[in-house]
Amino acid sequence: MPHANADQSEMGASDRFAALEAEMEAMRTAYREANELLASFVEQSHDLVQSVAPDGTFLFVNRAWRENLGYNAEEVATLHVLDVIDPEWHTVYQACFERILAGEDIVEQELVLRTKTGEHLYVDWNATQRRDGDRIIASQSYLRNTTRRRLAEQALVAERNSLAQRVAEQTAELRAANEHLTLALRLKDEFLANVSHDLRTPLQALGMTAEMLHAQHYGPLNERQAMALERMQANLGYLGDLVNDVLDLAKLQSGKFKLHMDRVRLAEAAQASMRLVEPLAVAKRQQLQLKALADVPEVEADPQRLQQILVNLLSNAVKFTPEGGVVGLELASDDVQRQVRLTVWDTGIGIPPTELGRLFQPFTQLDNEVNRKQRGTGLGLALVAQLAHLHNGQVMVESMPGSGSRFTVILPSLSTEDTTRRRPDLPGRPLSPPGMLPGLGTLPGAAFDAPSGRGGRRTMPPRLMCGSSGDLSSLPDGSELCERFPAMGYREWPAGRASGRTRLPCAAPAPAWSRRQRIRRSAARCR
Repeated sequence: MPHANADQSEMGASDRFAALEAEMEAMRTAYREANELLASFVEQSHDLVQSVAPDGTFLFVNRAWRENLGYNAEEVATLHVLDVIDPEWHTVYQACFERILAGEDIVEQELVLRTKTGEHLYVDWNATQRRDGDRIIASQSYLRNTTRRRLAEQALVAERNSLAQRVAEQTAELRAANEHLTLALRLKDEFLANVSHDLRTPLQALGMTAEMLHAQHYGPLNERQAMALERMQANLGYLGDLVNDVLDLAKLQSGKFKLHMDRVRLAEAAQASMRLVEPLAVAKRQQLQLKALADVPEVEADPQRLQQILVNLLSNAVKFTPEGGVVGLELASDDVQRQVRLTVWDTGIGIPPTELGRLFQPFTQLDNEVNRKQRGTGLGLALVAQLAHLHNGQVMVESMPGSGSRFTVILPSLSTEDTTRRRPDLPGRPLSPPGMLPGLGTLPGAAFDAPSGRGGRRTMPPRLMCGSSGDLSSLPDGSELCERFPAMGYREWPAGRASGRTRLPCAAPAPAWSRRQRIRRSAARCR
């Protein structure tokens, strides 16, 4: 019986051993399969995988490592790790490798390798330790090939630098061109201003001569002479307006234009402007209409320049409206916005929408049959826009071909409170009309401001100014006339009376022969 029990015990132990052996074999098989799977995964990875011993020799590299660097397995066995690292990166690698052996991981370290053919391979390097117990026996590294990205970044940086260089060069060229253009514009403005001033002097002399002829100071005129004189005066007026427009534009563009602000009654300014263009409208049998509300507030403006705006717009409307048409001027106010609106409208040919953007450009005229028949420089609307801007206003235009046009000037208005604070009108002093100075007879001392040109002085016939017995002094300009006024007259009057001879200084300005001078005169009545 005891012998039977012993046999059974031996059989049980043998079964347990066999079962344990089978379990261990299964574990070994699973471990082997896991290792094979891991090895296959590492081998098939697109990242470069390597294991390097502390002495720098390779313990393992995967297929991607061999393919990217160009070495076979036999060659890898003969390599040192520094053989595949770009010499400029040796110091970086050695410092990182020492950190790995000290137990520190490396994360996303940039590194540059060299292939078998000498090409650069850019990688992001991640590394950890391979341990045997507590002992570090190797490094395990995963390197991701970033060559395409790095080369693209380098190309982008190079392109950016090249672009920056080109931009800098073009900026320098544009700056130089802008400086040349600025200089050219300044010289142009100075030239226009100088030429305008130089033209204005002889034109004034011609205008005065025409006025003297018209007044028949040189004798009566026959019909043909009167017609020729009328044409000459018309052309002198046109030239005078042209010179003044060019001079105004030059001042506006150079920033030297000054406004002389005052309170202006719009209704009176509108009426005066309509009167100035009335002869043009009558010649074309056109009807002029003025619509002004009684409560239109005053504006703070330069009276002469405001009237210049209105006359330019009205003249344009008359010019581009056929015979028998209608030209109108409307005045309205917006109390909420504290604005006034001055609208010049017509039943003329209208303006194509594509041309509206060019209207206010200097020296620009629209290409149509009417324009080709009319004289003009294209400065009128440009001056209107810039003068409105100087008054803190703006110009708007509405037009369609065949339906006429509406030009609206919007200006800030004065409030009712401001209007009630009007400065008191200065007491006027009546002026005696020419030839109504009693007891003088002749004017022995007369100063005349009419320069005739460059460096010259204009001498007028004494009989024109004061009769055949008068003394005439010619001065180069009005400022010298003002400086010499006391010496020429006022302080000598007592002595003159004592000697029995009356001396009265008299200044004779150029007559109003251009539209600008007519505007200046009528604008003074609108303040």
